[in-house]
Amino acid sequence: NNHCLDYFPAVCEKHKTLHKIRSPEDFVKFAPEGGCALRCTLMLDCGHQCPKRCHGHIQYVHSIVRCKEKVKDVCSNGHKQLRECYSTVKCTQQMKWVCPRGHSIFGICQKGRPKTCETCKILEKYEEDAQKKEEE
Repeated sequence: NNHCLDYFPAVCEKHKTLHKIRSPEDFVKFAPEGGCALRCTLMLDCGHQCPKRCHGHIQYVHSIVRCKEKVKDVCSNGHKQLRECYSTVKCTQQMKWVCPRGHSIFGICQKGRPKTCETCKILEKYEEDAQKKEEE
């Protein structure tokens, strides 16, 4: 009638799984997030399943999890892209705008239309130089 165990019985409150903990390393192996080694079945606020291992009944964990599920999105200029759920759209598509003088201006979508047109800056410099020469 030996009533002494050679392990510590750890039961996951959520999944009711029993793990026989024989060493400190077993906690890392069988209960890496504090629950058990099974995947968490709860949903995040975004509607995707929690990607972590079971963390028992610790609900606050879901408020700090960054959901990395890939989702389709469209930026304000209509470019389709794939992003991680927690992140915002950062469109890196090349865009072409036209300045008031009709020159093409190129840039990255997320940064918006460049404030100045390089061609116009060069032309304005030539125009200023030409005007100064006329005045001399």
